Amino acid sequence: MSAILKALGPIFNIFILLVFFIVVFAIVGVEFYAGGYHSHCVSAEGEIYGENQLCVGNVNTTNGVSWSARAPYTCPPEFSCEIDETGPFDGIINFDDVLFGMLTVFQILTMESWTAILYLSNDGTTNGNALNSIIFVLMVVIGALFMLNLVIGVLSGEFSKERERVEKRNAYLAMREDKDVNSAMNGYLRWIQEGEAIMKAEEEAEVLQTRLSLRARRRATALPAGFGIPGEEEEEEAEEEVLDEIDDEEPEESWGSKIQRGVEAFRAQIRALVRTQFWFWLILSLVLINTLLRCSIHYNMPTWYDNLLSKLEITFLVFFTVELLLKWFGLGSEQYQTHICVMIVY
Repeated sequence: MSAILKALGPIFNIFILLVFFIVVFAIVGVEFYAGGYHSHCVSAEGEIYGENQLCVGNVNTTNGVSWSARAPYTCPPEFSCEIDETGPFDGIINFDDVLFGMLTVFQILTMESWTAILYLSNDGTTNGNALNSIIFVLMVVIGALFMLNLVIGVLSGEFSKERERVEKRNAYLAMREDKDVNSAMNGYLRWIQEGEAIMKAEEEAEVLQTRLSLRARRRATALPAGFGIPGEEEEEEAEEEVLDEIDDEEPEESWGSKIQRGVEAFRAQIRALVRTQFWFWLILSLVLINTLLRCSIHYNMPTWYDNLLSKLEITFLVFFTVELLLKWFGLGSEQYQTHICVMIVY
């Protein structure tokens, strides 16, 4: 039980990572499959062709092309592709917005009928079977086969640590009785050694005090005031002349050095700015707002909202580019790694 309780922290971290993974692929699904699950083939009599069969258009038989049931799916000559507001599976499986996208991604992670959803994407969209297969395989491999198994790995690791902890405690209790006497004897010997060291330090302090007293007496018997050492004044004057010559020989600072010094001072100010907590929380807040705006994309969005999102996306892109350049200039290429720059550009 204790191992499970200790594993709650790592499991919670994995849960946060899994939610982030689901949100990311839900946004990707909205970008590629929004509105792609709302079509079906209907005849003139109102008969629906196939169960949960999506379509992208009608087959053109006037130019001699024969109909074939291949993805992306086109309706047979007797049927026409029309909009279906509900969609397959009673409208639960779609990527019209981020919430339904998260639900669809979660079902794919459970590996329950994920191939059927892949076939629906191939029939109802024009992205191409290869791209759809890559997206769905990534979701299954990374999400279902890797991230969900991390929970089992964490639990297994915690049980192993708990077993090692119990074994070490038993070994410690078994050796404790044998070490009690040795510990007491070692403590007594250590106390004697510390006492000897203190006595030795006191003796050295007394010797040092005696030496200092003798040195003070010698200084008291030094030369009287006003009686200088011969040649001392001449040596001081010669040193002053040499220093004056060195000062005269120093060249004036060039314009290049002044500009470089100004650039370094400006770089130090930028470095101090990008390392402040205010800058950190500002960037984090803007990233969160940008993510929420991306999550608000949905099927049949109003035109004014689509235009607003496009303008805001350009604004965020400009700001993140400026943030990239400031950090690159202030921190340098060694501290601000290239892969971080690539992530911000993305």
